[in-house]
Amino acid sequence: SQQYYSYCVRACDSANNCSAVSGTDFSYPSGKYTNPANLGEGPTVQQISSRKAVISWTTDRLSDSKIQYGLTSGSYFEDEFSRSTQTLSHIITLNNLNPGTTYFYRAKWTDEDGNTGLSDEKTFKTLPPPEVNNVTITSIGTDYSIIKFTSTGSVKVNLYYGETTQFGGLQSLNTSMESTQNTIVLSGLKDGTTYNYQINPLDLDGFEYTGTVLTFTTIAKPRIIGVAIEE
Repeated sequence: SQQYYSYCVRACDSANNCSAVSGTDFSYPSGKYTNPANLGEGPTVQQISSRKAVISWTTDRLSDSKIQYGLTSGSYFEDEFSRSTQTLSHIITLNNLNPGTTYFYRAKWTDEDGNTGLSDEKTFKTLPPPEVNNVTITSIGTDYSIIKFTSTGSVKVNLYYGETTQFGGLQSLNTSMESTQNTIVLSGLKDGTTYNYQINPLDLDGFEYTGTVLTFTTIAKPRIIGVAIEE
């Protein structure tokens, strides 16, 4: 239970010369913390991709969770990613980051009594965006086209194709995060027709990156023209 206390103070210098004792005051202790919780482990980046980072840390007392982050040291965005739940184990996911970018960050936590703690500043760098390179047409016929390309940093590619840049056709292919060569066969095409196509890679989080619009033309079938009947 809360106990009633009386107290007084006096000041002493390094030679132990002390002032007179102050007057006596009386109070009930509030029972509230006056210092923030201590940082335990972290903060560390657990997971990182092109556009996302997951940061974790621990404190020795229940507190909420926030991350301050920005593009330059000591200068952070106004908006903070946060969770209001009071916890000892803190996890914050930063979303919508820019690929291939270095971010400066620090953890921030506030206990139920309003005491706020801050970690030292750290950095992380997001993965570069996935890429599609070395696109070539290795074979083409009257009704098909074989397209070869190299993908890097993607888990999937979507190949859109059609007679206009609105496309209409789609073929998807699962790929590897490593740099790999891939082949997609487009069939059932019209002969003698120019097709637009675009290969879009997807990163680990499913974000799709727009590729360059390219074209190919299928081979025309032989046609007999100018037929006339002689009498």
